[in-house]
Amino acid sequence: SLALLDQVSILGVKDEIDKELIEELLGKINFDTLLELLEKINSSDIEGTIQKINEIYAKGNEPRNLSENFIEFLRNVVLVLSSNNSEEIIGFTNLIQTDIEKIKTINLSKDKTLKILNILIEYYKEIKVSTNPYLWMELAGIAACRTDLSSIQTNGSIQTPQAIIQAKPQILPQTAS
Repeated sequence: SLALLDQVSILGVKDEIDKELIEELLGKINFDTLLELLEKINSSDIEGTIQKINEIYAKGNEPRNLSENFIEFLRNVVLVLSSNNSEEIIGFTNLIQTDIEKIKTINLSKDKTLKILNILIEYYKEIKVSTNPYLWMELAGIAACRTDLSSIQTNGSIQTPQAIIQAKPQILPQTAS
């Protein structure tokens, strides 16, 4: 804690030291940014999802960091959707009451959130070892947007990233020539 405060003072921060500033120093992506990403995925907005991933990346967050933060965030969302006890949720997560209320305003099911979480975990394996992790993060976003399509699932389980790519799904509408 003291080391973080020293870092903040060295940076010459003249404003108030708040949670967002500390999270930024720790490499954490803020709640509202991750919520916006989830909303784009939930609405199957592939273009908006890719733009949000790019925006997060442009702020200096590496794909591995983004995927780790998003996986943790989705775990917290599943907990919120699984329980009505806010005090219990706050005890198991780093969420505050207003965060919990924001999550509950999204029209999102626990099952869909779990599917998105499974997809991210599967793609995270590739992101960790890839020479082009940004590409894999984009592919994870596209696959997550398609959670309600049957091409992602076979026999109730999530396909591997390679199987999804080999299936060559159409992700953008075709235009008439």
